[in-house]
Amino acid sequence: QDDNPLENMVQTPELPNVEDWSFMEKLKIEQELFGFYFSGHPLDRYKTEITSFSNVDYSKLDMIGIKAPVRIAGFVTGKKVIRDRQGREMCFFDLDYMGQKIEAMMYASRYADFANLLEQGNVVFVKGTRNEKSEDEFKIIVDEVIPVSEIRARFSEGLCIQLDKNIMTDDNMSRLAEITRKYPGEHKLAFKLNSTEYIHNGNQQNDTKVITTYSKKLKISLDEQYVEKIKQIFGDENVFYLGSGF
Repeated sequence: QDDNPLENMVQTPELPNVEDWSFMEKLKIEQELFGFYFSGHPLDRYKTEITSFSNVDYSKLDMIGIKAPVRIAGFVTGKKVIRDRQGREMCFFDLDYMGQKIEAMMYASRYADFANLLEQGNVVFVKGTRNEKSEDEFKIIVDEVIPVSEIRARFSEGLCIQLDKNIMTDDNMSRLAEITRKYPGEHKLAFKLNSTEYIHNGNQQNDTKVITTYSKKLKISLDEQYVEKIKQIFGDENVFYLGSGF
């Protein structure tokens, strides 16, 4: 006799085997259901690209001059398409950078080339200028839109690691050499160091200079796994890409 007769009366449904949602899919659903993210942020995985290729301080946007060139990243949170006087489509859209909203627009002459990239939820890099008609608010006129996932491959010449005496240990440098040998490629590997010179003129003064030096023997691949491993050793804040004019 069964101890629990209910087990024979209730059938447990078989759950289908489905692929797990991608990181971005999870974030989109969290935003739709709860109005906020708790698994992460859409820009988290691109922090190194954003730090390396943005030319603005996101905490001081109001200090950027009118018509000044702007390179900035964010994900598209709103979009409004209208027609200009000639009947061509132009676009107003919002970029979100870590909760900070940035208003942007594209004239018809440029929007036609990038309309497919400005869908809600897309993470993009934009290039343009500060809007001269919005002196009291930071708004930008966009000339070019690039998926942030393509920035590294299209514009980076290599990887740079910022070193100081606290992280430039024998163990860390040995791990760097071991990992780097597994990811050979054609890109540069550079190191940025603070060099302190002591000047004796009665009183001792510290004159700190930043020196960038390039490895002559090692050429690397900018494989995402390699970059992540390097960041695990030296910290996200000490690893960035070498730009090539974006």
